[in-house]
Amino acid sequence: MTSTHKLPRLAKLLAYVLGRQPDEFGLVADPDGYVKIKTLLQATSEERALGHIRLGDLNELLISGPGAGIEMEGDRIRALDRSRLPRPEPCDQWPGQLFVCIRRRAHGRVLTDGIPDPPPPGVVMSADTEMALRIGRRRDPEPVLLIVQPRSLAKAGVSIERYGQHLFLARLLPPGTFTAPPPQKEKPQASKAPPAVPETEPHPGSFYMKLEPDPTKPRRPRRGKNEDPEWKRARREKRRPRAGKNFDGEF
Repeated sequence: MTSTHKLPRLAKLLAYVLGRQPDEFGLVADPDGYVKIKTLLQATSEERALGHIRLGDLNELLISGPGAGIEMEGDRIRALDRSRLPRPEPCDQWPGQLFVCIRRRAHGRVLTDGIPDPPPPGVVMSADTEMALRIGRRRDPEPVLLIVQPRSLAKAGVSIERYGQHLFLARLLPPGTFTAPPPQKEKPQASKAPPAVPETEPHPGSFYMKLEPDPTKPRRPRRGKNEDPEWKRARREKRRPRAGKNFDGEF
């Protein structure tokens, strides 16, 4: 938990992140100024100066008094002072390229269909690849980076909004307005079957022995003891011990 003398500093940091420059941390507040608490903690964990912040610190700050500067509702949090909070603004001048990341499991589908109906705030893009990757890694440790062509978006009738100094928003991303790497092929699983022994031709004048019985040849019936020859039965009787010879006193 945060010590009492550090709470004012935490309140000041959150006032900046939530009330002034959320875009600097790859965050977009909803129309009421809220962001997901989970997303906020992901963003702060990426900063060396903010990586110590935990949910318990937010709760402690919230009950510390009117100087907390934040309010929480369910799984959302916002700054009390939102007078300097950026709002999405239409723009008609963009960088030559924008970048956005998607999950690996959505790679093939996005190549075919684009991103037709993303949840609010829509498609969050950046002119900086590192910022795009930073946002993408919150959903996938190895996201797929898309290169968006703003002019193609405009030709497709999709407006682009600027959010703060670092982010751009679009309500959808149609096919043909971006480029992406080809999907990675799945590695074939190694077979557990033993390797087949290659067949080789025998040397001239030699042949392979057949170890399997010939199914066409009738099997010879097994002979019982009573069918043994006379000499074999006599030898067996001679080796049989007489009664009492090996008695050693135990029953």
